[in-house]
Amino acid sequence: MSTVFDCNCLNRLGLECYVCENQEDNYEKCISTVQLCDPEIHDVCSTNVRWGVTFYWMPAGKRIHYLSKACDNMKNCMQRKRALEERCYRDWWADWICEDCCTGDRCNYYVVLSADRTRNNRRMIIATTIVTAVVRQIFSRL
Repeated sequence: MSTVFDCNCLNRLGLECYVCENQEDNYEKCISTVQLCDPEIHDVCSTNVRWGVTFYWMPAGKRIHYLSKACDNMKNCMQRKRALEERCYRDWWADWICEDCCTGDRCNYYVVLSADRTRNNRRMIIATTIVTAVVRQIFSRL
């Protein structure tokens, strides 16, 4: 006698994402509060990181991180990510904001640099390598 399992049962349970709003660090609430997302609406976890002056008064306009994490859908998350691309440069001296989308249970535990930004760095490294090789060939002929 064989038993047939419904393999689609996991999809009905929904994704689990860490959730928090405007927290100043990736501790406590941002890594301890988990929400079971609605599988009819949500298919990704999102993380929004903002670096800027505080919502409250601080001497010298000190900047801090604000984190928000949530259940989301890929379309909306990617729209926000593309809309914020020009402001996502992660410099310490200027205000910035970044959005990240991930799939998989509790995938938004860590707050990391997106692979899209790393791809731009690879292009710069490749371009620099090519220019260096060309310059070396020119000088070796002299």
